[in-house]
Amino acid sequence: MATQINDTKLGEMLTDAYGINLDLIISEDYLDFRPSDLSIGHGFILRINFGWRSLKFEVIPENYSSLLVKTMGNAHKSKKRVFETIAGSCFGASKSQFIMMVNNTYVEPDNYLTWPDDWQQVHLVLNVMPVVLDSIDEQERESMLFEWAGKLLGMVLSLLPLEEESIEEEALGLPEGALTRVEVNIYERSSINRQICIMLCGCICKVCEFDFERTYGPMGRGYIHVHHVVPISNLSENYIIDPSKDLVPVCPNCHSMLHKRNPPFLVNELKKILQNNREVDLE
Repeated sequence: MATQINDTKLGEMLTDAYGINLDLIISEDYLDFRPSDLSIGHGFILRINFGWRSLKFEVIPENYSSLLVKTMGNAHKSKKRVFETIAGSCFGASKSQFIMMVNNTYVEPDNYLTWPDDWQQVHLVLNVMPVVLDSIDEQERESMLFEWAGKLLGMVLSLLPLEEESIEEEALGLPEGALTRVEVNIYERSSINRQICIMLCGCICKVCEFDFERTYGPMGRGYIHVHHVVPISNLSENYIIDPSKDLVPVCPNCHSMLHKRNPPFLVNELKKILQNNREVDLE
C-alpha cells in the first residue's frame, strides 16, 4: 500500500516545509519518518499506516525519549496554545478522529488546561476515513498525506525544546531568526512558524485574495509570504511568536505595501485601502 505514493517526495515536502531533516523507513503497510539529527532512540517517529479504507497517522516517542517528552510537557503555554489551534483544525474535518494520550490517559488535545503537568508518556493518533487512495490521482494523494502528516509534525514541533539564537536578519534573510537545539543542527524558526501559519490560514493573500496556485498552477502551490503583524524589532527578547495570531499570509505585493509605513499598516487597513481604490477604478 505504501508504494502507491512517492515516499521520498513526501519526505522532501515535509522537510522543505518545516526545515527539519527526516529519515525515511519504508515497510509494506506503513511509512516512518524520524528527525535525522536526533540520536537514535531519543527522538520520535511520525508513522503513516495504510489501511484498507483508512489512514492512520501516529507520533510515537522512541524508547529513550523521556527527556524529550518531559520537556514537551513543560512547554510554555503560548506553545501549547499553538498545539491547541492545530489540533482544533483536525476536528474541523468530518472524516478525521484525533486522539491524544498523556501518561496513558486520554486528554483533550484542544484544551491544554486538561493536560497533566508532568509528561512521562505521550501518544498522538490521527485517523482519517474513509480513504481510498486508488480512487484519487498522485497529486491528490501527496496533498492529502502532506496535510495530515504535517498537522501532527507541526504539533510536535510546536512543543519541542528549542532555544532561540540571535542572528543577523539581513545576512541570512530569516525575518524571525533561527532555532537551535542544543545537541542538533540549527532549524529555521521561520520555517516552522511559517508552515504552521499556512496550515491554519492557507496560501491565499489575506489582503487582496491572490492565489498563486490558481494563477500559476502546480508551481504556485504553497507559495506565499508570511507577514509579522508586529515587527520582530518591536518584540521583547523572550517573546514567543504564536503563528495563529502573530503571522498572516500575504502576497509579495501586499507584503511590500504593508511595510510602506512604520509601523506597518494593519492587514485590515491595507485591505480597506485596496477596496477603496478598486471602487474608484469602477467609477
